[in-house]
Amino acid sequence: MTEDPQIYVPRFQWVKCQLDELAELRTIKEMRQALKSLPTDLHETYQRILSRVNRQDTDLARKALTWLAFSRRVLSLDELAEAIIIDPDATAFDDELRLRSPQELLHICGSLITYVEEDRGAVILAHTSVKDFLLSDRTKATIPTFYLEQRHSELEISIGCLSYLLLESFADGACKSVASMSKRVAEFPLLDYASVFWPQHVLSISPMDENLFSLVTQLMHPSVTPNFAAWVQNLILHPSFRNHPEHFNGYIPRTFTPLYYASSYGLRDVVSWLLAEGVRVNDRGGFFGGTALHAAAWRGHWDIYNILVKAGADESLTDFNSADPTHLISILKARENLRSVSTLNSRLSTTLSISAPKGKSVSDHDLRSHHGMVSFLALRTISGCALTMLRTHLQKILVQGGRSVTADVIFIHGAESDPQRAWSKDIHSLWPQDYLAVDLPDVRIATVYRSFPLILFFDG
Repeated sequence: MTEDPQIYVPRFQWVKCQLDELAELRTIKEMRQALKSLPTDLHETYQRILSRVNRQDTDLARKALTWLAFSRRVLSLDELAEAIIIDPDATAFDDELRLRSPQELLHICGSLITYVEEDRGAVILAHTSVKDFLLSDRTKATIPTFYLEQRHSELEISIGCLSYLLLESFADGACKSVASMSKRVAEFPLLDYASVFWPQHVLSISPMDENLFSLVTQLMHPSVTPNFAAWVQNLILHPSFRNHPEHFNGYIPRTFTPLYYASSYGLRDVVSWLLAEGVRVNDRGGFFGGTALHAAAWRGHWDIYNILVKAGADESLTDFNSADPTHLISILKARENLRSVSTLNSRLSTTLSISAPKGKSVSDHDLRSHHGMVSFLALRTISGCALTMLRTHLQKILVQGGRSVTADVIFIHGAESDPQRAWSKDIHSLWPQDYLAVDLPDVRIATVYRSFPLILFFDG
C-alpha cells in the first residue's frame, strides 16, 4: 500500500525546524546534547522555539504571528515590521519604536516564519501547521502567551489598521502632488494594507466591539475629516500610483462621504449612526458620483438599501455614468444571469479574443491573426470588411452539421453606455442583432458594458 505523500509534509517541516535549531548551536558538544533531546512532534517543536524567544521580544513575536495568521493577503517584511509597533493609544507615530532592521523579525520568530525575498520581500508562516498550533487548545494550555483566539486576533488587527489611519501623520488630508504622495507611501509601508483591508477585518467581528466602533466612527465622522480624505485617496490610489504616477491627478477624490463608503462596505451600524447624526442621505460620495444608495445597490447590501430608502434616499438620482440605483440593481440581476457564461470555455475548446484601442477599428489583420472558438469579443468598432470576415469565422466555429452549437457570444464595450451607439458605428446597423442573430439562430448573443452590466440581450 502506498502511503499518502501529504503525511510527509509535517515530517519535512519537523526536520527543517531541527536543522534550523542545530544550526544556531556553536559547538559539537552542544549539537550532540541537542540530538539526544529532540522534540517528538511539531507542537513540541514549535513550543520549544517560542520558549526560547527573549522576554523583551515576546510581544513582538506574538504580534507578528497574529498578523501573519490572519492577514487578508501576504505581507511584506516591511509591512509586518510596521504592523507590530502600532500603539493604539498614540495619535502620533514614534519612529523610535521601529526595529533597527525589519530583518530582526526573522531572527525573533525563527523557523516559524519564512522570508521570500524574490516575492517583494514577502514573509509568511513557515507551514499551515504553525497557525493550527497557535489556535490549538494544547497551545492555550501549555504556552498561553502565544495562543491566538480568532475574534481577538481580528479585533487586534482591526484596531491596528484604524489606529494607523487615524495618526496625525495623515491629518493633512489628501496629498496634492506626486512628491507628497510618494513620500507618504514610502514613509508608511502599512498604509496600503490598512487602507484596503480594515473593513474586512472589522466585518469579521460581530457584534462590533465598542472600542472598535469608536475608531470606525472617528475615521468616518460626518464632518469628513482630513484623515478620512487621506484614507479614501489611498484606497483608490493603490496599486496604480507606483506604476503610473503620471496619473496622480485622477486619484485626488472628487466626491467622498462617509455614508457612501459605510454603505459600500456593508457597515450597517455605522450607516445607522451616520443617519442619526444628520448626514444628507442623497449627497454624492463615490468616485463616479454615486450616492450611498448607489453603493448599497452595487454591493448588494439590501438591508442598508432599505435603511437608506426609509431615510429619504432618492432612487432616481444618477451618477456620472447616468446610472441610478435601480439600474445598478438590474445590472446585479443580469450578472447573475451571466454566470452561465463562466461555463462557456468548458463547452468550447479554445478561445478567440479580439480587441482594439479606444476609438479605433478592429482591422482585418486582427481577425486573421486569431483562430479558435469564441468566448468573449472585446470590440470597439469594426469595419465592413472585417465584419464579413467575423461573420464567416463565427459560422465556421459555431455551426456544426447545419445547426449552430449551444454557446454564448458576449460583446464587451467600454466607451459607450449605449449599445446602439457602440455597435452601430461605421456599420450603421446594430450588427450583433441584425446580422449575427440571423447567422447564428441557436446562439445567445449579448452585449455588455465594461464587462459587467448586461445592457442588451439578443436571443437569435
